[in-house]
Amino acid sequence: MSEKCIMNIAYCKPNPFIKGKKDWITVGHLIIFNDDKGNDVVKIKLNEIPLDAEFEGDFSVFPIEKKRSHANHKIQHNTH
Repeated sequence: MSEKCIMNIAYCKPNPFIKGKKDWITVGHLIIFNDDKGNDVVKIKLNEIPLDAEFEGDFSVFPIEKKRSHANHKIQHNTH
């Protein structure tokens, strides 16, 4: 079996604290590999579904950054 390609699936939303800045929110992974018969397989694994009013239905796919300490990194803001 060949090596898997795993990428982050994310969506963009305006940062509520910094005007003009946008945050990328990771919601899952895109996984591409060959099965035992050599067929290309593409899987989408969503860990969450966006319910934000700003979410317009578009996702983007990005390579996972190896320098991050956590592949499933999410941007969170403390509102308290």
